[in-house]
Amino acid sequence: MTLKQLVSVANGAGISLNVGEGGRFEIVDHKRSWTFSGRVGTPLAGLSAQRGRDRAGLFREISFAFTGPRRAARRGAIRLYDRRDVVLFRHEFIDPGTTAEVFPSLSQYPRRLHHLTYTGIFGGFSFSRFGADGPWVFFDDDGNAFIVSAASHFMNGLLSRGSRGELRCGSVANTQTIPSGFVQTAVLAVASGINQTFENWGRFLTDLAGKKRPANDADAGLKYLGYWTDHGARYYYRTAPGLDYVGTLLKVRDEFDAANQRLGYLQLDSWFYPKGRRGDWRAVRHGAYLYDAAPELFPDGLGAFQKKLGLPLVTHNRWLDAHSPYRKKFAVSGNVAIDPKLWRRWMRYLRGNGVRIYEQDWLSGPALPQRTLDAGDRFMDSMAAAAGAERMTMQYCMPLPRHFLQSSKYSNLTTIRPSGDRLKEQHWRSFLFNGRLATALGVWPWTDVFKSSETANLLLATLSGGMVGIGDAIGKIDWVSLRRAVREDGVIVKPDEPLTPLDQSYVARAKDSSASIVAAARTNHEGWITSYVFAFGGGTITVSPAALGYEGPVYAYDYFRKSGAYLTPEARLRLTLMGRIAYFIVVPVAASGIGLLGDPDKFVSNARSRVRRIADSDRLRAEIVVAPGESRVRLHGFSRAQPVLDVKAGSIENLAYDQRYRLFQFDLTARPGTAATITARTSRQ
Repeated sequence: MTLKQLVSVANGAGISLNVGEGGRFEIVDHKRSWTFSGRVGTPLAGLSAQRGRDRAGLFREISFAFTGPRRAARRGAIRLYDRRDVVLFRHEFIDPGTTAEVFPSLSQYPRRLHHLTYTGIFGGFSFSRFGADGPWVFFDDDGNAFIVSAASHFMNGLLSRGSRGELRCGSVANTQTIPSGFVQTAVLAVASGINQTFENWGRFLTDLAGKKRPANDADAGLKYLGYWTDHGARYYYRTAPGLDYVGTLLKVRDEFDAANQRLGYLQLDSWFYPKGRRGDWRAVRHGAYLYDAAPELFPDGLGAFQKKLGLPLVTHNRWLDAHSPYRKKFAVSGNVAIDPKLWRRWMRYLRGNGVRIYEQDWLSGPALPQRTLDAGDRFMDSMAAAAGAERMTMQYCMPLPRHFLQSSKYSNLTTIRPSGDRLKEQHWRSFLFNGRLATALGVWPWTDVFKSSETANLLLATLSGGMVGIGDAIGKIDWVSLRRAVREDGVIVKPDEPLTPLDQSYVARAKDSSASIVAAARTNHEGWITSYVFAFGGGTITVSPAALGYEGPVYAYDYFRKSGAYLTPEARLRLTLMGRIAYFIVVPVAASGIGLLGDPDKFVSNARSRVRRIADSDRLRAEIVVAPGESRVRLHGFSRAQPVLDVKAGSIENLAYDQRYRLFQFDLTARPGTAATITARTSRQ
């Protein structure tokens, strides 16, 4: 870089930054030998370097002054974080400006890479198009990747490409004027590994916003099995024969009670409130007239129904109808409320009537504010603040990419819908690729409703780490299938880390839109990792244990064929599809020579709700949870030789070892609601 005056900084993550007073900047990622550069557009003044700290950590920053159109004053900065592979760009409008102004504009960056962007409803992943909301993900065949996105004002963020392919970050609004004091930020994240880049980028944004990322059991919807009445469920705008809605839903609860299966919550969809000009609950194509339970459905009120039901509620909302009286009393933008007073009123009503999760639907439209520079934030901020004040969590449905990004601000936004209504195989790709956008930003993806007998859908929902909710007709619930995903106390037996496409699947999908997909979820017992590998499409897919992160030997168990293979890290696991899917559970075989496969009756066999702890040195030790209502748990695993088992706080029965396949199984008995510790070694030790 030939410059009059040059200011340089570098960080411990292998990134260096040079900015010259002529307006050119250059970012070098030394780990991958990638260079990113561009021009501010005018000569710079006050060029200086300084250190600082924000919620994302310690940083080194080069700041400068420059001018916009008509000599309007601007302030810019480029920031490197000490321990992060990210770069933050800051663009401050000292004087008013316009949305035509962009910063950064990257003219040099690694070219001829694959790309993944998000373009529409439910996120709308695309390996060919470029969506305006972002983020844009670029990667090579080896999984080296970088991501560019807005880092603030997500409801107005705009990514675009210049005439020479420049990557440009700016704003969009229905007026071109940007007021003085407006600060726009953007982020560049670089890493080895596509998923690692997603993770670095997403955690940077949530840290920067101060979001506390919710655990996989953060609310009733995430922790327990639920029953749904939304589009695709049996009782969406209809009831059981001879019953009204109250009678239908109470009978659903009674069926769960009779089966000795706890139900954790019940969802009420858009049928429960009046809509349209006449305030008719049946007006399925119209907006909300009032956001109160329809009195003809709940004559004693929503609260009386909830108390009789005895379950927390999840309630749906859509946009405001053109004839809603709220429009005359409260601030509204487009078709949504931006008035904190109305949001506080709604959330107090919901909380007081037993609702614990608020679901905002139709975010792609018509539930959209006008595209001013503040309406989007006022809509989303007011919703989140009012829900938080009432200790309620939220779910977004039919989101655009900007809503995924906006979720990085809210600790009480726990779930999001990344795929279409009523889970079907045709939605699986969207669920996984759009869902990766959600999980990167600390939100759990929700598959939407399905039937309990649909094994593959039930498996996918369980592996997502998010909600598991069914919508079967009364008398049609498949209890045997359902209990592969949940305990009798209603707790979902789920992974710690959600189902995510492997890096090889991004590359394969970028090259071939019909490529089969392989994804993995994980339980991480302090470094002893169980991988749950799900594949679908056609033919045979291969994956190495090393691609799953294993450095030593593993045992890979075919869940449906009930067989497996002992593999070294470099070996290839062949995932032969059975009914268009394959499902393997992969566990490490460490010093003890034993790989614990956990509970064979559960999809997620080593979930923490079943296996609280696992450690392996010369012996394998595992703490097994015996849930309330249980006294016996079946367990199995791989062992290089006949296993020898000891137990504390329980007893072991029916130990059997198959020398040919080197698989063992046994029954653990213990008091309900307790935990027992088993110790395992081989007979050769």
